[in-house]
Amino acid sequence: MSAHGVREPRVSVLMPIWRADPLVLRVAIRSIVEQTLRDFELLILEDVSEIAARATVEEFDDERIRHLVHPEKSSMAAARNRGLALARGAFVAMHDGDDVSYASRLERQVDFLQANPDVDIVGSAIRVIDGNGRPAGMRGYPTTHEAILAALPRFNPIAHPSVMARKTSIVEAGGYDESATRVCEDYELWSRLAHRGGRFCNLSEALLDYRLHANASKRTRLRATLADTLAIKDRYWSDARSIGDRVRIAIERGLLRMPSGFVYWLFRKTHLQSW
Repeated sequence: MSAHGVREPRVSVLMPIWRADPLVLRVAIRSIVEQTLRDFELLILEDVSEIAARATVEEFDDERIRHLVHPEKSSMAAARNRGLALARGAFVAMHDGDDVSYASRLERQVDFLQANPDVDIVGSAIRVIDGNGRPAGMRGYPTTHEAILAALPRFNPIAHPSVMARKTSIVEAGGYDESATRVCEDYELWSRLAHRGGRFCNLSEALLDYRLHANASKRTRLRATLADTLAIKDRYWSDARSIGDRVRIAIERGLLRMPSGFVYWLFRKTHLQSW
């Protein structure tokens, strides 16, 4: 119970949006509203734009939804930090406005965190879908803390939209980095948490459809993402590099000079299992 006698939800779902496609946003919201775990709140954190989400949100008429509009454009990191400050749940689940959570996602992750009190962050495998919702591939991640820790110097081994975390773990680490050049705020946070002794896990099953389409920032920001990834590796993991890691970094620096279309094709080829 809160100080005012209001029962707090077990989970706060944070969904930052900007210029959200109503059709896609509707599917994303429905995937949370229809979760098997009912004890949650959904914080839709909208940066104001000419495409307002109010009408789409009001279609659901669900008291568990809190729609908060920020008066100017900010970053995803800033929106998530605002959500963390407002979240009432002990657990926070991340969710993008164009992704789709499977119905059992929140229940599976709450059960896992309650059964494993030493784990701070739990993610899952993901299924990648295109702009029309058609399956495009699967992506798995290392599952144990040890395997995730070993992977962090080489790549981001946790799919951010699939994450559920203990709120206190993220808040005590300082939240998301809002630096102007930061686009991989999740990878930076995992690296920072790892150096603080945080513990991680990924469930081997897919619990989320990750939408990758032509206009998604996930695709259009590939070059910025790659540059930020390299900066994070230099900051946190320069002392943990094997020869293989150094070769990988050299290749990634070379990719910065390649056309974005080629980098996207290479990502699809090397990271996604065939569907």
